[in-house]
Amino acid sequence: MLKFLQCLLPVMNGIAALHRAGIIHCGIKPDRIIILNDSTMKLLLDTGTLRKFLIKDISLPVIFDQHYAPLEVYSTKGELGPWTDIYALCATIYYYLSGDNPVEAIERISGKKLKNLSEYNTSVFPELENVILKGMSVDIKDRYQSMEEFCEVLYGVANEIRGFN
Repeated sequence: MLKFLQCLLPVMNGIAALHRAGIIHCGIKPDRIIILNDSTMKLLLDTGTLRKFLIKDISLPVIFDQHYAPLEVYSTKGELGPWTDIYALCATIYYYLSGDNPVEAIERISGKKLKNLSEYNTSVFPELENVILKGMSVDIKDRYQSMEEFCEVLYGVANEIRGFN
């Protein structure tokens, strides 16, 4: 589990760099992350999904995979920002740790629940699961607001659990 988090760090750093440039990926999902032979991970960019989050008019079509998409991408009035990619990244982490697609956000507002990661994977500590699930909160204001904030909490919890470096 902790090795996985180490391998994921370059992906999160790349997403943070996009956000600092005012760009959201808007297409993070498992098939956009490549795991190389040395176990490092790379995030593929698709210029068709990248969006400037400073632009208020998001009536441009946002192409998304519903299992990895937060509610805000379903509406042209949705406010996209770093929290949009954080949701998709956490849903992707959920997939990697569970082997199953997460329940769609649109279904979750109707009461359908996500299975606990520990039901799939006993190596997932509850503290780490809580970090991932907060990143997948249906409500934007309940999610991490920046990739730096998410990384700080995620790796802080990992450090507490096993002395992760």
